[in-house]
Amino acid sequence: MRVLGQLHGRQVESGIASAAAKMRTANGREAKESSDKWQIAVSMLGNMLLDIIAQERDTNKDIAEKMRTIITISKRYHVTKEKKLFTMMAEHVNSLTIEEACTAARALHMLLDLGNLAERQISIDFSEGAKSGENKYYDVVATLRTLKLKGFTPSQIRDAVSKQMVEFVFTAHPTQATRRTIIHKHVKIVNLLQKRSMPHLSTKQLHRIDMELLREVRSMWRTTAIREKAPTPISEAKGGVAVIEDVLWEAIPRHVRSLDESLVAIGAEKLPPDACPSRVCSWMGGDRDGNPYVTWQTTESVIALGRWRAAELYFKEVDTLLWELSMNQCTPQVNSLAKRYFGMLKNQAEAEYFISRANTNEPYRCVLAYLRMRLWSTKQFQERYYYHLRAKHGKGRAAKLPTDPMAEFGSGGSHNTFDKAASQAARMPPAPEIPIFWDSKEMLTILNMLYNSLKECGDGMIADGRLQDLIRRVKCFGMHLVTLDVRQESGRHLLAMDEICTAVGIGKFSDWDEQKRIDFCVKELQTPRPLVPWGADYSPDTREVLDTFKMISRADPAALGAYVISMAKSPSDVLVVELLQKEARVKHPMRVAPLFETKTDLAASASNLRKLLSIEWYRKRIKGKQEIMLGYSDSAKDAGRFASVWGLYKAQEGMCAVAREMGVRLTLFHGRGGTVGRGGGPQHLAILSQPPRSIHGSMRITVQGEVMDKDFGLRQIATRSLNCYAAAVAEATLQPAIAPKEAWRQMMEYLANESCNYYRKTVYSTKGFNTFFALSTPVKEIGEMKLGSRPSRRSKAGGVTKLRAIPWVFGWTQTRFHLPVWLGIGTAMSSVLTSGAKRKILVEMYREWPFFRSTLSLVEMVLAKADPQISNWYVNELVPVTYAALAASLHSELKRTQEAVKEVTGHKVILEADKMLKLAVDHRMPYTDPLNIMQVEVLKRLRSGFTEKELKMTLYSTIQGIAAGMQNTG
Repeated sequence: MRVLGQLHGRQVESGIASAAAKMRTANGREAKESSDKWQIAVSMLGNMLLDIIAQERDTNKDIAEKMRTIITISKRYHVTKEKKLFTMMAEHVNSLTIEEACTAARALHMLLDLGNLAERQISIDFSEGAKSGENKYYDVVATLRTLKLKGFTPSQIRDAVSKQMVEFVFTAHPTQATRRTIIHKHVKIVNLLQKRSMPHLSTKQLHRIDMELLREVRSMWRTTAIREKAPTPISEAKGGVAVIEDVLWEAIPRHVRSLDESLVAIGAEKLPPDACPSRVCSWMGGDRDGNPYVTWQTTESVIALGRWRAAELYFKEVDTLLWELSMNQCTPQVNSLAKRYFGMLKNQAEAEYFISRANTNEPYRCVLAYLRMRLWSTKQFQERYYYHLRAKHGKGRAAKLPTDPMAEFGSGGSHNTFDKAASQAARMPPAPEIPIFWDSKEMLTILNMLYNSLKECGDGMIADGRLQDLIRRVKCFGMHLVTLDVRQESGRHLLAMDEICTAVGIGKFSDWDEQKRIDFCVKELQTPRPLVPWGADYSPDTREVLDTFKMISRADPAALGAYVISMAKSPSDVLVVELLQKEARVKHPMRVAPLFETKTDLAASASNLRKLLSIEWYRKRIKGKQEIMLGYSDSAKDAGRFASVWGLYKAQEGMCAVAREMGVRLTLFHGRGGTVGRGGGPQHLAILSQPPRSIHGSMRITVQGEVMDKDFGLRQIATRSLNCYAAAVAEATLQPAIAPKEAWRQMMEYLANESCNYYRKTVYSTKGFNTFFALSTPVKEIGEMKLGSRPSRRSKAGGVTKLRAIPWVFGWTQTRFHLPVWLGIGTAMSSVLTSGAKRKILVEMYREWPFFRSTLSLVEMVLAKADPQISNWYVNELVPVTYAALAASLHSELKRTQEAVKEVTGHKVILEADKMLKLAVDHRMPYTDPLNIMQVEVLKRLRSGFTEKELKMTLYSTIQGIAAGMQNTG
């Protein structure tokens, strides 16, 4: 953990330097305290688990004892690093029978899960117990006070916070390994651990908590951790909605309230009552790139699901407010509204139910009772509409039944009763008798009137409670709960345009050069005459693209975010989407965000943006705002880590310069993965290392796979994550990072080119590399797991080229090699470190340039998880000796990278400066090593033709367990 001044590489004032010293001391103290707490918690939970296993049946007693022996040896090995201990551990693991290995793998996986839960609980304790300003990552006020020390006024800081717009885009990916059922149990265990950590508990209270913990651990053990069938896009979307309902519904208002408190602490005013600088978006159900299971019907159903769940949540919240707002003093405006609404309530058929606690002497209750009645009607309608769509779009029994209310279903029986219910669900629900809320404007207006009335009548403290929280929820979630992006690959649009142009007899769109495509699109966009013959005979892919745009034209525009074009390469890619929206008669067109992913496309991004913004029609269309998405995953897979991050940095610099020059506000959408190999890493480092002036208070960022659970799986941690982003964005907006010196740029250019050349030569030009990757990792077996709805490959052939970036990283993570993160870096840096002058520049870059420091720090973090002993075990046991030279070469590069990183950072050992992180990594390895050895043995047997069901179950448990140990998948 580093202070703000260090990250910016500037000379800081004495007050900040003093804070830095305190934080370094706190880091060491917290690391020791955290380590002790973690070991105590894991020992307790581990003993619970092993006792549960031992008591299941008589034969399990031996398994429990064998596991204790294996873990003990593994711990000794990690202390001494003696190879004979590693060999002894491997012998004990490989002596397990298939049945014993299956149980042991599950248990080790669960132990690592429990260890991660213990760490979360400790993290919550530290964040809630930290003194104000002691650690800026736990407390927003620390960052704001630092900014004030640097000369920014409270009003400037408040202005930066209030104008923020940070959007978190939840995505589902094919290596998201944990079932939501298990995640729900995780939450309960963390809550119990938190209760257990409270001071002054009696012996009886401790016993009760321990018994509850034991029940939850047993429940977790008795629940199958591996999915029996792959999730559908709808079930993935429901998982995302569950995160909002269970966590973010509470975390968002808590987060904004903490911003209020932090602003007041530095002498600024609180944020407006309807302020909400953080928003929630999703790709689940909208991301059709490479996922044939996401259709226009899927997207339509997910939008309906969000509207139904939003109405349900608001109904419950307003019902709770009815108990609280019992005041009788109000403004004349609210009093008049209350009388009118009370009259309307009395006229309803179910008047007694709707009026409930409302009466004319309590005006706020009258207004809230009216809102509750409308929300009741809204949730009833939206629920029926959602199930209507599911039945209408489905392929099961309900979809084949008549929707005519007069249809006959036979003489009776349970089958006919079911058919009648299914048929009723398939019908379009009738227009509601009680008006429903189609959008949030009316409800927000009414709630603001209540808020202002309470303020004027001297009840501001009450107004700033649950009512203000509700207003902020409405501002964040609207009546749609989650804003859905739509993503499609540019090639699918190109195919659609080819077929459309062929159908109208003007040739093939793809045969034209870029300028002709642009001219054609602009002309058609300005022509009232329709272009698309909707009834033509199109291919299924093109029909799906066109039907998606028709669906967009029918959808609630507030529920839709950006239309993201993956593999975008030119301005015409954007214009084609605009044209298809026009042809589908979309009244409120979605904003279009091209996604630049490869090294080549990133290099051309600034010139393409300039060309796009130079088109007069397009400039008028966007009204001064443009969004661009940056692909971290594919650029890293394409060119390696250094070339990827430098290409992204330069692309941002170039596009931001173009946008400023042309008077356009540019929002960058960062498509980061969970792992460092796919652009992941700590939030504050990611934001504070961006190019100068690339963050203007707004940004979008994907939250993928296990990161969703890790950063947003618990209310306290979600609140802290939101706070962390808000503080870092405010800091980056007010005090952008320093621009790199020319010598630094030249050095980074050299490192990027050298590392890229080595990376590409190894991955794409080395004979046998594809086979080596397939044999030495479980990537093929990962593709067979039922982890996500999207296939792990773009096509069956093509080796690494056609493999998605996610399983590419996941495969190497499993073997503890982490090759995508460091390959080429050791060679590039070593060639520089031989020169004294160049070495000096490299060290200066690390000390003073936030971008390079964060890049190297993230590489160092991954190197701490890399283990040559383990990765070599995979090679020696699974790969023919003919690949020995390639394996030796790769391991030499890993060693070069480790030595180069230590030399530049000045660390004697990897992660020397971050004791807490080093301990967190070290603690998990004794539990992860046996899983790796077990995985190798299982892979050997499966690849030799063994077919026992227990082998695959064991393999899947090792995959999930190692992912838990590494704390990421893809």
